Formats: sequence, structure tokens, C-alpha cells
Amino acid sequence: MANLHGKGAFENVSLIVKLPAKGTIPAADGKKGARFLEIQVDQSLRNPDKVASGESKADTNPYLVSYDKEHPNGGKYVSHRDKYWENQFKAIEAAAKDPEPKDPKHPNDKIVTLDNGDKIYGIQASLTKNARGNLMIDTTKPMSRTRNPYFGRNTLEKQEAVTKAAKEARAASREAAKAAPEKENVVEAENQVEEPEV
Repeated sequence: MANLHGKGAFENVSLIVKLPAKGTIPAADGKKGARFLEIQVDQSLRNPDKVASGESKADTNPYLVSYDKEHPNGGKYVSHRDKYWENQFKAIEAAAKDPEPKDPKHPNDKIVTLDNGDKIYGIQASLTKNARGNLMIDTTKPMSRTRNPYFGRNTLEKQEAVTKAAKEARAASREAAKAAPEKENVVEAENQVEEPEV
């Protein structure tokens, strides 16, 4: 789950919201419609090389939600989907749209349809925690388009590269921490002087 700390960390967060092509639950029999969304804190503007070297920091898991789920064919997998009611999704969708397009035929919406039918939305929003303790978008507070000027078709690829680099940096840091005590023991052994026998 995304690691957000400090005063104001839950406010005006840059987010990537993905609506999977098969993530819609239509309204029926008096039940409200809903959408299953995958939401990440946007860190796609960071440089993967600097993150991997430790010069820049990034989250190893930028998703708002992560949990184990049973696969229909057996085994488990990690899911990042969370359910939002239709009215909540509509508010998110509206936030990603250009409020005052200079050219109504070509608005600068931060909405991209990917080749597989999935859609991604770039927004700024405040976060809260639900009854299960999971992070989620607080759709009752103001939202707007993302401030990421390069939000587009390759945003998820950039995001994945940064997240992968963060995991590499974490692994390298852990290896260095494990090696440090061993190195200290070697130095200590080298510095030991045998006492002469009497």
C-alpha cells in the first residue's frame, strides 16, 4: 500500500486511476452500479536511474490498496482493485476532464483509453481511509486534473519503471545492511593481536 506520511500527505495527491475494461458492475434490481478501480500515487515523473541508485526516493508499492485474492483456477494473486459507487466514479471522471477547453472539439482531458480497452484518469485528490483501513479517494472533497504535464499513454510504463527501480534500491539497501556486520567482524578479527604466551 502507498506510503504516505506527514502533515498534509493525504491532501491534493497526484493519482493514476485505472478503470479495467471489465471493471464495471451495472445497476440492476434496485442495486447501485459500481466500478472496480486500480489507483496509484503517481510517481511516473521520477527518474528510474536516480531511484535505483538511491539518489531519489520512490515507493515500492504506490497502490492505494493491495490484498491477496483467491484465483478461480487455483492459487492466490495480489489485487489492487477497490470498489467505488457509480456516483463516486463519475466525480473522479469529471475531475479528469478539462473544465475550460480552449477548443471544445479537442479538450485537454487527462483521460486515456489504452489498446486493451482499459482507461486511465489523471487527477489530484484528497485521500481518506475506509472502515477496513484501506486508502481511498475522498470524493466529497474537491478534485481536479493531474498536474503531471506528461500524463498520457505511456504513463503506466513510466510508473512501472520507477516502481521497479524502487524495489531494486530496497533490495540493494538490504544487501548492504546484511554485509555491513560481516565486514565489521572481518576488520575486528584483523585488528586482534595475539597475546604472547608466558
